[in-house]
Amino acid sequence: MACDARRRAVAQAVCAAALCVSLLALGVPTVFGAGVSLDDEIPGLAVPESPHQGSLTATENPFALDVRDVFSLTLGRNERLDVTVTVPPAADYGVYLLAPGTRTVDSALAPPFSRVIAYADRAVTGGSEAFSYVSDIATPSVHYLVVKQWSGSGPYTLSWAHAGLPAPSIVSTTPAVVSYATTASVVATVSGADGDPLPRVRAVLLARPSGQTTWTAVAESTSTASGRVAFRVKPARRTAYRVKTRYHDAADGTRYGYGLGAVMTISPKAYLTIESAPARATAGRRFSVAGRLKPSHAASKRHVLVEARWRRSKTDRWRSVDAFPARNDLTRWNASLVLTRRATWQVRVRVPADALHAQTASSWRTVRVR
Repeated sequence: MACDARRRAVAQAVCAAALCVSLLALGVPTVFGAGVSLDDEIPGLAVPESPHQGSLTATENPFALDVRDVFSLTLGRNERLDVTVTVPPAADYGVYLLAPGTRTVDSALAPPFSRVIAYADRAVTGGSEAFSYVSDIATPSVHYLVVKQWSGSGPYTLSWAHAGLPAPSIVSTTPAVVSYATTASVVATVSGADGDPLPRVRAVLLARPSGQTTWTAVAESTSTASGRVAFRVKPARRTAYRVKTRYHDAADGTRYGYGLGAVMTISPKAYLTIESAPARATAGRRFSVAGRLKPSHAASKRHVLVEARWRRSKTDRWRSVDAFPARNDLTRWNASLVLTRRATWQVRVRVPADALHAQTASSWRTVRVR
């Protein structure tokens, strides 16, 4: 029965709105009940002072139909909104907060309800409907508060209050460089305005891999008694991370809004090995070295470099020569070298830093040139 009443109410509202649009096109002023229809559709009226006395009416007469009131208000990050609607004893009302950019109430209150960001609707008659909401939108934006009639009629009382909340302090640490295919820890300490740790705060780790523009939640955790929260990550390419905490009521009664830690970047090294290299070579005669590269890199002639250095005895210092360009084909690399000096040589392969990875170098391999 409640669903049937909701369907009839929505149908009446749609018919009335369509009739209103038709009359406005003809230049005929329209009213719903005793009020101008501006409060029945977005953007609605500026939210009135609290408490506000309103009334909704269900009737077969489309000119007297008034099944919702729409109000607009601006919210920014860490502003808390508390809303209560007192409902007539024989009526079923709901109250909804719609996201910025919502076009129509009817589209917002239909599946999948993606524009409804907070609401109270018990689907029962009488009593009161109430919700609390903390905004997480970075730029202050206009939201829409809707009081909706589902069944019955009569006056209601809308009470609301909103206030800014302090953000907790988040101090985060993580290594700047990690080896290929290894995990790293992102650790943060969450504390209040007085510097004391905040336990039991829900936190989420946001990630933004190189080349992407949006942040994605990749892990969740809860702070310990010392305010510590930790995450384990294994970035495949250079990735930015930051820790975000949800709004929280501390043990001392202080209410905190969302917290956002500093951006930290982890750059993984590529994996490089020399798998093929002679232990001995002849001066002036060409020989080959080759190895493996992970992850797969686009084929290039100069992305991988082979570095070489030499000395005549163990007491001499190492002397470097110009690096040799190597060819790489996805996960393999190879190079052809000519070492002209009779001495003890060492060679290693290096991949310079790029947009995805930190600089990486293999271990040295010894080649005795005679």
